[in-house]
Amino acid sequence: MKTIFLSLLICLLTFSCGQGAKTDSKLNITVGSLASPELSAYSVGGAMLYGHNKGNGEKFAINLIDANGPIELELSNGEWEFYGFLWAGAQAFNGTNYCAYLNTNLTGVDVVLPINFSLANCNTPKFTSFGVDQFAELQIEGCKSLPDTVTYGLTCNSTNGTEGFFKSYQVTLETYNVGLEGLEPGNSVVSACLDASTTGAVSGATGIKLPQGDGTIPLGIGVVGYYDAGCTGSRGSIKRVYDFGMPDGGSSAKGAVFRTNTGPDYAKIFHMVTPNDVCNFSAANTATEFSSGDGTSNFPYGICNS
Repeated sequence: MKTIFLSLLICLLTFSCGQGAKTDSKLNITVGSLASPELSAYSVGGAMLYGHNKGNGEKFAINLIDANGPIELELSNGEWEFYGFLWAGAQAFNGTNYCAYLNTNLTGVDVVLPINFSLANCNTPKFTSFGVDQFAELQIEGCKSLPDTVTYGLTCNSTNGTEGFFKSYQVTLETYNVGLEGLEPGNSVVSACLDASTTGAVSGATGIKLPQGDGTIPLGIGVVGYYDAGCTGSRGSIKRVYDFGMPDGGSSAKGAVFRTNTGPDYAKIFHMVTPNDVCNFSAANTATEFSSGDGTSNFPYGICNS
């Protein structure tokens, strides 16, 4: 496949380009240069473009499929990262993934920046580990608690009393706009529903491949846990957003992530939601009295007290 490129044209925000010192830049993203005809190949798998000012925190995440035409942004000067992802699969985050990355300093000088999507651009620690160009398939281990030391082989189940609450999951890449006026980022890209096994885990080949990140770029990876199978949300749900991705070996109050390349290449997220989280966060997501579980050992009934 030939390299796909997206041209970013930067021009100063003044009466005319090139007059005096400027504090802002005008960014024109010509999506049409990618969309004829290549972008349509990623309309199902997903197509995202990001920008991040490393100095003042301005950032955006755009769904390129929803954009469907030229995008014009006003960006402050400074050091910016631009990066993006495409998936050529039959469902969101599925199939061969392609990546783009560019770090540049906007100083008020007119410049055209080529943003190239290719396989080779995925092989960077900023996106993935193990020196490969394809993202690992995501697995989810639902847990109500985690030990101090977590390894890939850890399981949360009724035997050790740490089984999670959720029977199905969806994963998202969030669109957002922080500090920029007039930007419509479009809809977040949402995965197919992943039903958990009887142990509350999503394992095996899920087909969902996501960049993990290295903890420095704002990826906005969301994980939604549902108390019912099929991602219906009838008994409520909890959504966690990992703002800076899920770097390998990383841990937080939300959980921990580990990747293995022994055999199939998987990344497992230990998605921790405590009993207090369930009762505090679920009430707003269901119109009826909240309860969880189905009475089995792995999904015991739970009712929140008022």
